[in-house]
Amino acid sequence: MYISRSFRRSIALFAAAFFLCGFLHVLFHAVPFTTCFTQLYCGCLCALWALTIQKRVTDPSLRTTLLLAAAAETLLLLLQICRYAVFWGNAAAARFLWSAYYVPMLALPLLCFHAAISIRRPREERLPWIWAAAAAVSGVIVLGFLTNGVHQLAFRFPPDMTRDENVVYGLLFYLFYIWFFLLILFAFLTALQKCRRAPSREYWLLPMVPMAVLTLWLILNAFHVEPKYHGIEIWNIGNIFGFCMIGFLEICIQIGLIPANQEYENLFRTMNQPAVILDKDGTLRIRTAAAEYPFPERKDRRSMSHPIRGGCIQWTEDLSHLQRLNEELKEATAQTKARNAHLAAENRVKAEMAELETRERLYDMILRLLKPTLDRIEELLSGPEDALRAALPEIAVLSAYVKRRSNMELLSASGSLPVEELGLAVRESMEYLRLCGVETAVSATGTGKLPAAVIIAAYESVETAVENCLDTLSALAAVIRVEEERLILRLLLKTERFSWLPDPGEFLDRGVRAETDVSRDGPDVIVSITFAGGGEGA
Repeated sequence: MYISRSFRRSIALFAAAFFLCGFLHVLFHAVPFTTCFTQLYCGCLCALWALTIQKRVTDPSLRTTLLLAAAAETLLLLLQICRYAVFWGNAAAARFLWSAYYVPMLALPLLCFHAAISIRRPREERLPWIWAAAAAVSGVIVLGFLTNGVHQLAFRFPPDMTRDENVVYGLLFYLFYIWFFLLILFAFLTALQKCRRAPSREYWLLPMVPMAVLTLWLILNAFHVEPKYHGIEIWNIGNIFGFCMIGFLEICIQIGLIPANQEYENLFRTMNQPAVILDKDGTLRIRTAAAEYPFPERKDRRSMSHPIRGGCIQWTEDLSHLQRLNEELKEATAQTKARNAHLAAENRVKAEMAELETRERLYDMILRLLKPTLDRIEELLSGPEDALRAALPEIAVLSAYVKRRSNMELLSASGSLPVEELGLAVRESMEYLRLCGVETAVSATGTGKLPAAVIIAAYESVETAVENCLDTLSALAAVIRVEEERLILRLLLKTERFSWLPDPGEFLDRGVRAETDVSRDGPDVIVSITFAGGGEGA
């Protein structure tokens, strides 16, 4: 069976402390100022052990249990000092201390039993019923000892308490020891059961050693057979009891039943992470197998430090993978930006092409609509020079119509046109009519927007009326008025020949309702058309 170096060192120190306690007890026997020296000695050892428990044991529940066990042992030793040194000869104090002495004595095996059943138990799992029963029975027995002055079931004290031999033991005293041994047995058997799952199974018999020593001592003490040297008792019951119970708990720590931060130095030395531990003066104390101290300066490594008790720990972090990820991230970001720029350019080109296609379709539609007028302009332009000079005013009138009609078509994308656009278009056409010698006048009243089909139909009506009698037209007056979503157009023409009759059905096919009226009085012709939206083509 292999025992680690730290385990052997702990066993050696514990045995040396135990035998030193006996040696000092014999050495200072019957010396007045050192009557209770061994109790003080054991109390100091117990306090030191408690300090190691605070640092070593990692489980909070077990750590609390072990600290309470150390406190119970310290209280036991303190009560011994008070009983045999401080209050010696005081009968009232002796009776109370005699009964109170058994409270920490019973608490120690109870806490050992609690530690044994708490080993390897999840924190959220409740303790078994046997623990609640053991705590209840122990509480009843302790209460009986503390109230012994009422019922005297544990002790019957003589009037003079200067000698312990005069005490008469009662039934509760014997029940105490029966329960005391049962608790020790429960703790021992539970610990042996847990040893089967311990990391060091070969140590499963070690917890038996302190329990066997304590049991043997108590049996010998019951028959007044204690180890002595020249009649001097080597160890008293308090020393044996404290060493055995603490020894039992310490062995549970050493064999791994109670989790503790042991062998951390060896674990630290075998780490592959470059790290060192320095003291407060900066002196190197421990290094890992992969550490080179001082750490070499490298771009792909970063030195870190964190304070610990008594110094600090320093280590290096490998940043090569982070640098590689950063490079990959930069490359991916650049690719994303390039792709986004390409997609934006592609979308811009698509939008421009869609706009061009829309314009081409719109221009084609305008060309189809204005083809008769354009053909007439082309015919006039292809005539002889004298005829061309005479046709220039007419060409100007037709060109103005083409311009204004195209603008209306481009502006009608929203489905409506302002009434002012019709007035501007008619005025511009009238200006070119004056070049043909026609006297013109325009009156437009009303604002707002009307359906584009209504505005376009009204302007086409003006142009059709003009083209129908342009060669004989001498005067033209146009009146445009908007009333209750209706557009009223009146044309007063002075011409010798006028053959155009507005067809309401033609307007209806384009989504415009129209009421027409044409009257003539000699050379004067009056054309009245009332336009409104809502035709069949709307």
